[in-house]
Amino acid sequence: MYCQVSTHIPTRWDEQGQAYEATADDAAYAVLGLRDGIVAAVTASWATRVNREELLEVQVDGTLGSAVAGLRTCTVQDRAMTPRPVWNPDVDNPERFRDQWAPVPDNAEFDNGF
Repeated sequence: MYCQVSTHIPTRWDEQGQAYEATADDAAYAVLGLRDGIVAAVTASWATRVNREELLEVQVDGTLGSAVAGLRTCTVQDRAMTPRPVWNPDVDNPERFRDQWAPVPDNAEFDNGF
């Protein structure tokens, strides 16, 4: 296991525009070794801008495909459907990678759901 916490923004500003020194870390980063050789990378940060659809998303990658599950939705991409683009720095990439993931059908809500 490896874990690091960081204060990326040491000076912050209150609602009146007054600067103050941060007393809490902005981010935590961890790489965890789990059973059966599984490696998990966990990042939590208030100081970064992520390109996500939901507040919390978990991505699971395996040899047969990948899934991205959020609090409300889940999308998958099978290994056979994974594109093999050729990277050419001289031209724009025509691939729309997010469009190539399939939504998992919504199941009925749990009776004891939130």
